[in-house]
Amino acid sequence: GWELMGAKVFDPTAGTLKELVAEIENSDYANFIITSESFSLIGPQSIHRLASEVTAFSVKILVYLRRQDQFMQSVWSEVTKKGNNSESFTNWSRSMQNDSKVNYEQLIQNWGVSFGRENIIVRPFESIQLHGHIYHDFLQTCGIPGFEDFPFPAKSNVSPSFTTLELIRAII
Repeated sequence: GWELMGAKVFDPTAGTLKELVAEIENSDYANFIITSESFSLIGPQSIHRLASEVTAFSVKILVYLRRQDQFMQSVWSEVTKKGNNSESFTNWSRSMQNDSKVNYEQLIQNWGVSFGRENIIVRPFESIQLHGHIYHDFLQTCGIPGFEDFPFPAKSNVSPSFTTLELIRAII
């Protein structure tokens, strides 16, 4: 994902898209799961580049979408706790209203143009609509048998409380 984004954190010594494709082509396995949160941040040209690299494969795109207000709160929380935001949620969210990251229709259309809309699987990122936990929902949606027996991964990236975030904002 970082390579496709052109992100500064991308380290080609950790592997490139071309190397990943070559590894898949030389593998005896029939199916692969490639996941990256940053895939949601790449634009149409990078999506097309990815699609052109994997034309030899049958690709399904699985995307989890949360309510936009919850998504924006999560992003605001992330940028605030990293010290990259001093705006209140209200002011910050106004600037996000037209951001492509919350325009889910455009996001899905961008991927559909390169991979075909029929190859995009949209799942809600709401616990009430998932098959149990998101981890199990992901495995079931990918067709992994026996997913019920897989242990839950440890919780990570838990958002701090609103009070903590306000304190961080006050400090920066």
